[in-house]
Amino acid sequence: MRTPTMQTLVMPTLTLKGLWPSLTLVGALSCGCAMTPPSAEFSRATPDSARVRDEARRTPEEVSGLMAGSAAQSRAKELEGLTLQQALEVAGLRRPELASLRAQIEASRGAADQAGLFPNPIGVALMEAAPFSGPTTAEAEYILGISQPLVLGGRLSAAARVHKAEEERLLAEAHASLLDIRRGVQGAFATVLYLQDITATQGEHVQIAEKGVEVARVRLDAGEAVPNELLRAELELARARLELERARSLREQAVPNLVAELGDPQLRVLSVAGALDRTLEIPTLEILSARLSDESLLAPAKAEVEVSRARLRLAESQRIPDVNLDLFYRRLAVTEANAFDVGISVPLPIFDRNQGRVREMRSRVVAAESKVRLTRLQLDRELSQLQQRLKYALLASRVLKEEVLPRSEQIRDAAEARYAGGDSSLTDVLLVRREYIGVKLSHLESLREVLQAWADLSPYVTR
Repeated sequence: MRTPTMQTLVMPTLTLKGLWPSLTLVGALSCGCAMTPPSAEFSRATPDSARVRDEARRTPEEVSGLMAGSAAQSRAKELEGLTLQQALEVAGLRRPELASLRAQIEASRGAADQAGLFPNPIGVALMEAAPFSGPTTAEAEYILGISQPLVLGGRLSAAARVHKAEEERLLAEAHASLLDIRRGVQGAFATVLYLQDITATQGEHVQIAEKGVEVARVRLDAGEAVPNELLRAELELARARLELERARSLREQAVPNLVAELGDPQLRVLSVAGALDRTLEIPTLEILSARLSDESLLAPAKAEVEVSRARLRLAESQRIPDVNLDLFYRRLAVTEANAFDVGISVPLPIFDRNQGRVREMRSRVVAAESKVRLTRLQLDRELSQLQQRLKYALLASRVLKEEVLPRSEQIRDAAEARYAGGDSSLTDVLLVRREYIGVKLSHLESLREVLQAWADLSPYVTR
């Protein structure tokens, strides 16, 4: 199993100074960690094993044809309203590591075809017993014939099986690499989408603060407030605008990571399409648990075992030496008669019986089998942890969405109404506003946790 490189982007913290503590906007967002939002679009992006394998099996020629035939992917350099599915398609065609693996697969197929071919016969033409003096060509003997190597011990089929097993290993590696790339694309895409929602939330905070300034100015004009109250409202507005600009800056910092995941630095992503705050459509944990399997992630290690076994069989077949069969026509100079020669040459395996190679391959089989067992242990442990992580993330997100957020909104509306009616102070309403924005940001953060946990589990889901 290939472990994605974890590059941690530590983003600045958005804080609202006052009566509530600092709230972290973005902690450590992993560029290699996938996040699949629980909307319908993101649920459809869960890797389908058969579809991903078909993408991994594309030949270089097919990829070139798809790139040439897709105007959106091959010619457009500015992408606006980019969807997740479009991003996955672009990455599947443009990521250089996939292109390298596809070329290696094609090379392995060619090597398998070559390894199964029978050796070509060798043509022989000789002039023998030619005297130095006298009629040289008339008294010499002439030989015409062929020498054909005979490959024994099933070495040709064994060699072809080695390259076929190597092709399957590369396909499994390409499948795993494509899953990892998809997770990276989903992670970068969801990060941009997450920051877009953060920006929208901070924009809402600015609108609330602007309305608060208007109310404070009206109260001041009516003699119901002191100038200091208007100054505090204007200070709150300035802070809200600063937080909005910071959220926009963080989104712009996240966009290059998405471009890098797409595999084409010349692309410009202007915006992405989608929304985090939708009804969770992730399958229930009971259904999900029934569909979990580590076979896709174990496939590269298992394929390496088959490659080692095929190489062992080849090494064992090479202990039987090849035989050369010679068949010649001879023209006798003295009697001018026709004759033929037949011969067989066989190497004698006295010193080299390929024993060292066989021993090496047997050890490699044992090592590959041990790696499969180790990988399975690691995957089982990881799977258990991810299931618990998803379970808690789903609970937290639903509680915030269904219980905390509606009540916080009601409290905010009531506080705004009391302040507008002169029944509460600016200090009280500022506290309520900040708590409301904090709850919305916490809900978005909880969605991000759901996305990370679900995306990390997605490679285990079989269809």
